Amino acid sequence: MDVLVAQPPRPVTNAWQTTKLWDVYVALATVAVAVLVVVGENARPIEPRVGSAVTVLAIGAWYAVRGRRLLAEAHDSRALWAFLGVMAVLYAVATVLASSASFLSFALIPLFFTLTDLRTGIIAVAGLNLIPPVANLVRTGDLAETLVVLVPIAIVITVFSSVFAYWVHQIVRQSSERADLIEQLAASRAEVARLSRDAGVAAERQRLSGEIHDTIAQGLSSVVMLVQAAEADLDRDAGRARHHLEMAGRTAREGLAEARALVAGLSPAQLSGASLAAVLTRLAERFREETGIPVDARTAAPPGPLPMTVEVVLLRAAQEGLANVRKHAGATAVTLELAHRPGAAELTVTDNGVGVAGAEGFGLTGMRARVADVGGTLRVEPAPGGGTRLTVLVPA
Repeated sequence: MDVLVAQPPRPVTNAWQTTKLWDVYVALATVAVAVLVVVGENARPIEPRVGSAVTVLAIGAWYAVRGRRLLAEAHDSRALWAFLGVMAVLYAVATVLASSASFLSFALIPLFFTLTDLRTGIIAVAGLNLIPPVANLVRTGDLAETLVVLVPIAIVITVFSSVFAYWVHQIVRQSSERADLIEQLAASRAEVARLSRDAGVAAERQRLSGEIHDTIAQGLSSVVMLVQAAEADLDRDAGRARHHLEMAGRTAREGLAEARALVAGLSPAQLSGASLAAVLTRLAERFREETGIPVDARTAAPPGPLPMTVEVVLLRAAQEGLANVRKHAGATAVTLELAHRPGAAELTVTDNGVGVAGAEGFGLTGMRARVADVGGTLRVEPAPGGGTRLTVLVPA
């Protein structure tokens, strides 16, 4: 029995989490902002600019010590908020010392969204964007500039980054769902392949069992009957006993040829180099010799060549029909007829025996399946005047 094991949820990752892109991006951003702080605000004293640049570089160092690990490994909320809190404090200090340090938000905002879920990221980024206006108010004391210029800018940046982050999160979610669907599709294809293989094995077993029943089993049954007849005639009619033994030997050789053809996956040995009509005529003659029951063989040649699969089905149907007559019918006369219609071939085996009785055995069940495989039909019904008629109609 197969055991289904629950699989752990697959973590959602993106290219930034699985490559060194963040390392390069944060390093370039911190170095560039540190240089900008030192050389870009010449009107301010050098000491706060240097202090701001050192704080910016400290942000890069804090990312290298803690942030990289948070990106690569699972983490709890406390470790995450501790990291974000230290980042925010360092960013606030750098921005109070030099307004140009606010450009570091271009690295911090996407980093915050990458480390958190969307809702948490929006809250964290909103707080981060409020730091430059507050830092400007602390540094300059200009409330009007803070409220009229810097706060609206912070709001716009927050809205824009949140919308962009939402779009990115949707892409990541859809990519994750698509990856799950691909995995499910691969599993489904593997299951379909397994089921197809199992169905093919079962079909091949059924085909082989039908072939063995229609050839080797029936041949061995004929050999047993002929040997028994030879034993019965051995003391009273040596010539007839010898004839039965010769027929038994011929039947055994034909069965051996069928077995070899079956192993080799070839067509029936009887059809090698002979037409279906000729094979059916010989089959009827041999049945008469084995059982003493006369067979009226009416085997018309087809207007054109029949497919080998159709010829095999018709031959096996004739063998099964005659085998049933020999074993069950108690008949004194049999008619074997092969007729052709436009686009179809029809084989009938009619006897004057006891008629249809009992359930179908393995032979007729297998023959019905074999006929259905080529799109044909098989009927077993009472014959006019008594007895049984087996009819096989196949497209040709």
